[in-house]
Amino acid sequence: MNFRTCSTLCRFNARVAACHWAIALAASGFFVSSASVAQGVDEPDTANAWAATVQRASAENESLVGRVVNADGQPLAGVDVVQYSGRPWLTLKNGKLTRNGGALTTGMKTDADGSFPFDPTDSGSVVVAMSPEGYVEMDEAALMAAQGVVRLRPWAAIEGVLYDGAAPATGGSVMMMSHRPQRAGDPSVFCYDELTCDANGVFRAEHVPAGGISLGRKVALGDGVRVDAFSVQHVMAAGETFRVQIGGSGRPVSGRLAWPDADDDRPLHVGHHWVTDYRDPAAAIALRDELLPDFADWSPEQKQAFFDSDEGITFREEIDRRLGNDEQARVQVRFPVQPDGIFLTEGLRPGTYEMKVLVQPPPDGERIPPGPPIARHEVRFTVPPLPEGEVYVAEPLDLGVLTLMPIPPG
Repeated sequence: MNFRTCSTLCRFNARVAACHWAIALAASGFFVSSASVAQGVDEPDTANAWAATVQRASAENESLVGRVVNADGQPLAGVDVVQYSGRPWLTLKNGKLTRNGGALTTGMKTDADGSFPFDPTDSGSVVVAMSPEGYVEMDEAALMAAQGVVRLRPWAAIEGVLYDGAAPATGGSVMMMSHRPQRAGDPSVFCYDELTCDANGVFRAEHVPAGGISLGRKVALGDGVRVDAFSVQHVMAAGETFRVQIGGSGRPVSGRLAWPDADDDRPLHVGHHWVTDYRDPAAAIALRDELLPDFADWSPEQKQAFFDSDEGITFREEIDRRLGNDEQARVQVRFPVQPDGIFLTEGLRPGTYEMKVLVQPPPDGERIPPGPPIARHEVRFTVPPLPEGEVYVAEPLDLGVLTLMPIPPG
């Protein structure tokens, strides 16, 4: 299978050249899985007719009309709808939407028949509809596959406990962040929220969209700087209540990152710092080369374009499926690094891990992001079995001093 025929495996063939946009819709009590119906929605439609309607509306600079329905196909009235275009994204926080740049049009509500207008754009847009009870988002391929019909599904929720060592944390903070496959340049909705723990370390989130999330404690680095130490990844199902514990199990890992020159006392500004469970890449590479026999002949630009595409995302998922890799069970821990290089991870269960660190130049107040990395370090290590009957060992596994390797400019 080559680059062209991979689309058969991936099944992402619905494309409309005149309209590239993503849809996000929500309404009372349900979560939307698809969106928007053209004028004449009460009559049967086909994918080709829907695509023709989209192309005609784009060519004639007309609005399309969508309809929001519930799980039983009944229209929902009074749903607040927003259409967004531009960069970088919209932020969803505790059921409320804010803008981080780009154009934002407000004031639309679905009519008595559940309909609402939206305007396809050449640059792409996001349509968001929200209520205290529901939320959803859709891309163009899903919209075309559904022939414009939007069905709603409920919000998800999170209930958890944060631990400091072996005891529940008091008054700590947990960060929640969404993560989903996204092509560079596409409009998107980003979920990011800080959850405050009570005196028993309990935290809750009531308005969580379906899809991938990361959770982790908020860690102070001094001088008012705090970082998100993500340690839990989960794919939220619509309507799910995800119960989770952060900390309080396994064994933490510690160490110190240092410049090669012992007299170099520059503070470290670490941009990428993750621990993941080790998976031998040989099997995945062999399967990739079997499915894409001419992959080695592709240019770096072709490879990047493929893995950034819908086909590439689905191809990676197919590789994981065939190899039996469970991404839900994969360990991915983001750990804080102090300016002097000292670090301490969350507790890790026994097993073999990889640590990867990239150091960036210090911020100059203007440059965001701060620029290409200037040093790196990678190490593989093993957390030994815990003593019998123990679920948490407080004494860290010390990796010692880890010397950074400078990265030449350019």
